Parts: sequence; structure tokens; C-alpha cells
Amino acid sequence: MLTITQDTSVEARVVAQNALMHTWADVRVLGCQYAQKHRLPQLAPFLLPLLQESSTTVQQAAILACGYSQNPVVIDGFSDASNDSSNSYQRSGLRSLLGIVNRQTELQVIASMARLGDEQGRAELHKLSYSTDAKTRYDVIVIMGELKDQNMVGHLIRIGWTEREPYVRVAVLNALKQIVPGSQQPKMNVTDTAEKKMQVWSDWFDNQQTD
Repeated sequence: MLTITQDTSVEARVVAQNALMHTWADVRVLGCQYAQKHRLPQLAPFLLPLLQESSTTVQQAAILACGYSQNPVVIDGFSDASNDSSNSYQRSGLRSLLGIVNRQTELQVIASMARLGDEQGRAELHKLSYSTDAKTRYDVIVIMGELKDQNMVGHLIRIGWTEREPYVRVAVLNALKQIVPGSQQPKMNVTDTAEKKMQVWSDWFDNQQTD
């Protein structure tokens, strides 16, 4: 796996596919990291069994890889006509983990669903952005910035305007800079306070709505 990390040939993909099914957990993790890095939709079905892993390290690596797989099949998995419950369990997708895994892992699941354009994933991100836990709000805002979804700009400005934790407000400002193209961003001084910058963004957004 270490020798093919930069290789995207068919042969390398077969090696990665075998790694995802390997008996050693650390090899399965390397397979997930390869899938995440190269975003190969063909590897997505082989990630599904790893979502049910007892090894937290493997499971989290698989969840992250699913989000970058560019294959929506990992959201709900495959329907199983055989009614074999054990087989169906191995073919379940990200959504099946909601409400089952711990809070931090569930956020990773939601983030991966949102990266794949799933509406429930994005709705859950919005809900969690109002969490009473500042660290959760911070993590959600970072994810929103990574998504680069223009539809989230207004929401980020609204929550940034009322945010009281300085580091979370800075995360909002960074997310806005990620989403809005540089040529369209409002002008502001680098010496402005975070509060002042939020005011500039708010005024800019209001002007965009009236144009």
C-alpha cells in the first residue's frame, strides 16, 4: 500500500481493493486512506462493510473515505433481496449509523453525507451549528467551509453575528472566505476586529440580497 500511494492505475486500485478486505486492521486503514486520497467511486462498495467495524480506527477511516468517494451508494448502501440480515448489515450505508455511534463519530457520518450532497446530512449540519457545545459548533463550521456551498453563506453570517466564542467566530470568517470567491468578497482591513469583520460581511450580504 505504501508503494502505490501516488498510483491510480487499475493495478494499484486492485491492490487497494484487496487492502480494504484484508484481515489486518492497519492494512484496511491504509486502504481507506488510499480511497479517500484518490476519490475513486469504484472502491466505494468495498468501504461499506468497514462502516460496521468493531475497530473504531477502521470505522472512522471508512466513514471519512466514504465522504470523498464521489459515489452516493455509500449513503444508503445496497438493498438486499436475499433477506440475509447479516449480509444486509454488511451492505448498509452511512445513514444506518445515525443515532447508533457516539456523538463525535456521528458528526463524521453527517459530514460525509453532506459532502455527498445528501439533504439530511446538510440539514443535520445546520441543526448542529446551534449546538450549546462550542467545540461542536466549531467543527460544524469548519465542515461547512470545506463544502464551499454558496447556499450556506447567509446561515454562516447569521450564526457568526450572534456567536460569542472568539475562536468559533474566527472559524465562521474563515469559512466565508473559503466559500465566497476572492473577487466577490467584501473589502475589509486586516486590522479589523472579528466583530467588525462580521458586520462587514453582514452588510455585504444584505446588499447582495437587494441587488
